[in-house]
Amino acid sequence: MAFNVFEELAKGEIDFLSSLPYYDKQNLIGCVRKAENKNDIINGFLSKLTDIDPAFCFRVIYDNDDYEQQTKKFLESGFTFTDDMLINLLNNSTWGIDYFYEHISKIEDSLKVETYSRLFNIFFADYKKYSLLIAYYKAHPNIHIRFLFMEYILEEHEDLFEAIYPNLMLYLTSVTYRENEQLTLWPDLMANEDISHLAYLILKSKYKDKYFIPLKEYILANYLENDLAKELLTPIMVYDTPYSYSYEKNEIGIDEFNCDPDRLFLTSSTEKFFIMRNYPNLISRDILEHYQACYSRFREEDTQLLDLVNMTRLGGKLLEFIDKYLTISTQATWRYIASGSTGVVYQVGDFVLKLFRTKWSYEDVICPNLFLIVKNYEEIYIRDNRGIVECGIEVQPYLQRDAKKVDVKYLGYFLHELESLGYRYTDTLMSGPCGDNCRLLDSYLDADCTNTERLPNWFKEMPLVLVDRDRIYPNDALYIRQLASHY
Repeated sequence: MAFNVFEELAKGEIDFLSSLPYYDKQNLIGCVRKAENKNDIINGFLSKLTDIDPAFCFRVIYDNDDYEQQTKKFLESGFTFTDDMLINLLNNSTWGIDYFYEHISKIEDSLKVETYSRLFNIFFADYKKYSLLIAYYKAHPNIHIRFLFMEYILEEHEDLFEAIYPNLMLYLTSVTYRENEQLTLWPDLMANEDISHLAYLILKSKYKDKYFIPLKEYILANYLENDLAKELLTPIMVYDTPYSYSYEKNEIGIDEFNCDPDRLFLTSSTEKFFIMRNYPNLISRDILEHYQACYSRFREEDTQLLDLVNMTRLGGKLLEFIDKYLTISTQATWRYIASGSTGVVYQVGDFVLKLFRTKWSYEDVICPNLFLIVKNYEEIYIRDNRGIVECGIEVQPYLQRDAKKVDVKYLGYFLHELESLGYRYTDTLMSGPCGDNCRLLDSYLDADCTNTERLPNWFKEMPLVLVDRDRIYPNDALYIRQLASHY
């Protein structure tokens, strides 16, 4: 006779479950949930299995109204809903909406961002039923989640936007307008990326004439660097087929940019370099010449790296550093020095400017500050979610003396001293595949050290320092976070 798992479970026979592989057990959960006589099956095993395998029971019953109390006991004992389970709970149960509203803060702690649109779909499928939740999200205390709600309405239910937000301008900060709210003179602002995209969505919507100009002026007044120009000038992706797409000019955005090009250019956090190259005729000559004077200093070969610097919001810092360090220098020299595996180096007056597309190390502290290493006056790294540097800028003193003729014994002294300080170096000091990584200070007195008189004698004789602040790790580090050579 064939073994029927439904019949066995309905009879309370549960021993076989302990030998089921994980994926078979998950499939069984799905099958029980879909069975026509699922309650008969559940009633057969629930009381016997609750203490033995509560996770199995919870995942079978959680959105079944007949087992509301048992589900709540599981929740009280520490069980939580996955995002998919939460969606099922709201769709399939009568009590899920109340539970969600009562525990919304705790539930949202683990929600994925992409789940919010699924939640909002449920809310707007039955506007009256979910009116309390719609009112909550309208002025959500987390202003990014509030933006997601605004974005969803403008994209999916545009006609309802003004009914929910009769005055949009009141909802652009962390103020929630809820009873007993602790008011502050300095509420949090919506993130630049969010409010800039919101402005673009408004521009494309039926509410353009009412809200776009006030929203643009609000952004220009409160966000000295913003993404309005990026939103207006980014080409639009158009799907030619379900599997292929092309890009079209953003005619609506370009027309709007043309109405106020200078202010949008000057406050752009990412697009100045792009606008200079693609829309120079739109920018006032004096503004354009100022920025061209800075960017024209760089080689044509570094265009992609400059694009990267600007796209990662470091363009403003780059120009600031150039102005600052040329101003305080005793000479006006600007020249290309070298390119390495990760970036490019320029002399800027009495200083060196380094632009990086990455760094080999992605430790939390990429390089310690030691007298053996040249000092960084400026150091900014943009990292991805793994900690890998995607772009960076460093400013160091320009060292006139190379170390090509330094006696090899000093390289040995250097490495020994580095080890005694607790560090090791995984690159070559001199004559490596990408050139020399060491130079000489004008004097040991220039070392990055608070008490130079205590420096070792060999260093006073030959102040050899590492100028490549990378690939230096603690001696006791068993695992180092360093890119592979093929990265």
